[in-house]
Amino acid sequence: MIKNDKLIDIGIKNIPLAISFTNGRIQIGDEAVKLIKTQNSYVISDLLKILKTPSKDLKADPKWGFQISQINDETVLEFDTFKGRRKASPTFLFAFFLRYSVKIIEVISGEMPKTTVIVSKNLNDNFRQQLIASCKSAKINPTNVQIHEYKIVEIKS
Repeated sequence: MIKNDKLIDIGIKNIPLAISFTNGRIQIGDEAVKLIKTQNSYVISDLLKILKTPSKDLKADPKWGFQISQINDETVLEFDTFKGRRKASPTFLFAFFLRYSVKIIEVISGEMPKTTVIVSKNLNDNFRQQLIASCKSAKINPTNVQIHEYKIVEIKS
């Protein structure tokens, strides 16, 4: 996080990109990963891999407890939730991670971040569009989002 023109480490690192919908709530990160052994059909994992892979090249992994299908050339994941079987796009599901991250920053810093910066290796146009769609789904204004491929980035204010 950048505050008063200084980079501040707030400890958001290595959150596993897994999400589950069980026990009447949504679990993100380590909480969701713990459920893979006992409630795998409730856990969506490898979300970045799914977002980065073009629909036509996406193959289901046998370790996944969720199903993948294509509806009108769009990837849809089908999984169990505490409200029954559901389908959702990977961009919609990734929006939960974005909201979760922004909420952690707000709790730690006491304010909403003005700019969201996403840094990823192997960034291509398809993946960039997926990330923008996730931001919109998370109700994060895309004009306040910067997406970069490299670890060292210039944050534009």
